[in-house]
Amino acid sequence: MKLLLLYIFLQIFFFEGSSSYSKLCYGGRVESLPMGCENVIGLPLVIEGFDYEITRHTDVGKRLETIKRVQNGIILRKNTFQSFTVMKSLQYLAIYPNHGPLLKLEHNYYLTSLEFRDLRVLNGSMPLVSFWHDNYPFKMRKSGNIFQQFLDFLAAAGHSIDPCSPDYFDLHFMEENFPSDHWYFVVAGSLGALAVVMIIDTILFTVFQNSWEKKLFELELGREKIRFEKSMKQYELDEKWTKEAQEIKDADKEYMALLKLHNQDPFHAEGELIKWAEEKKLEQEKELRKNEYIEEREKKEKAKEEKIIRELSKARKKEQRRREKEEALKKENEKKEKKKKEMSEKEMKKVKKAKTKTITN
Repeated sequence: MKLLLLYIFLQIFFFEGSSSYSKLCYGGRVESLPMGCENVIGLPLVIEGFDYEITRHTDVGKRLETIKRVQNGIILRKNTFQSFTVMKSLQYLAIYPNHGPLLKLEHNYYLTSLEFRDLRVLNGSMPLVSFWHDNYPFKMRKSGNIFQQFLDFLAAAGHSIDPCSPDYFDLHFMEENFPSDHWYFVVAGSLGALAVVMIIDTILFTVFQNSWEKKLFELELGREKIRFEKSMKQYELDEKWTKEAQEIKDADKEYMALLKLHNQDPFHAEGELIKWAEEKKLEQEKELRKNEYIEEREKKEKAKEEKIIRELSKARKKEQRRREKEEALKKENEKKEKKKKEMSEKEMKKVKKAKTKTITN
């Protein structure tokens, strides 16, 4: 009898045990598992950071599809695949006492399908499943098929399951379906808005610069016109003075001729001298009137120049006031936008708080 028992023990240990031991592997990240592993012991089996669908054709899928027993739970963390159905050979899922839930889902923002087709036994303490900021419970709440998948998973516990009971699973979440790349979208949106603002600002600056350059060109053209008119008037005056100087020169020649005639003919000279004196007096009066006319003309031109300068200064002041008003309006608009942002952020916080309260209730 003793020999028979010893034979049976050796048969189980050396033959059956050796074949199962060759398919035994230590837990951890799924990438470190060997091919053909059937029994995972030690650490929990961790499937983390996959941004593609895991199927039986992928390298990770080939490692997972042969697993039949997991001794210390499964963790799905920070994955972006939508379905996890590759572990079709899993029959037994357990966890050490007080080591947490059998199945832990963390930050799987797109997970909508979870299936273990051949699962027969669940062995662990309550809660069996734990959700941490995961999309699956929200999809389970909205879809009857997904909820039925979850019930099929719990049915492997081997007794009646109340799916609404808090003993079988627990929830830890802040808000629904918050994607991991949210901040990338926020940063991209902010940069896009900044680029749009810069483009609009550049366009407005270009338009303002062109209008201002056009106005400066018109002012410069007006100044050139005034200078040209002034130079033309000066030229006319010079021509007039040259003509008058020539007339005076001719009159001096006539006077010298009369003087010479007087020296030659004393009787005729007295009448000529009286005539010359009268002409000289007329010339002096004419010169006086010319000087008065020139002074009056210069006064008028000076008054015109002062008027133009005053108009230019008024235009500059008006433009400066307009720019100050635009800057004030811009600052006021920025303040309003800032207040709107603060109000929208406060409202979003209130909505988030209300959501968390309703969900916890």
